[in-house]
Amino acid sequence: GVLRTGVTVLENHLRSPVMVRRGELITIRCITAGLVVKTVGRAGSDGTLGQLIQVRHERSREKFTARVTGPQEGVTLHDDYSNPSTQAAAGPADSTTAEPSSTGAMAATTGGTP
Repeated sequence: GVLRTGVTVLENHLRSPVMVRRGELITIRCITAGLVVKTVGRAGSDGTLGQLIQVRHERSREKFTARVTGPQEGVTLHDDYSNPSTQAAAGPADSTTAEPSSTGAMAATTGGTP
């Protein structure tokens, strides 16, 4: 609609922009034990910045929750390195390279189709 002069705009009148669309491929950073692994998943729903959405890993088909961090991007944190479900969220990699991130943690990038 059109915003008219003199009309008060309340916070509940505004909507956050959709950063992730349902069904689209998104880049997910999986963070665990100081390691960052990038992978690709399919969004289960639309998501706005900071919103939690369900994501399905493209290879393993495992479902997990990720927080939307930007356009076609999300992050998931895992504290339990020995939990098989957290390892499945990262999924198998064709190749992995590790490098220090800006925080001093190691960053790993998986090969394959983005």
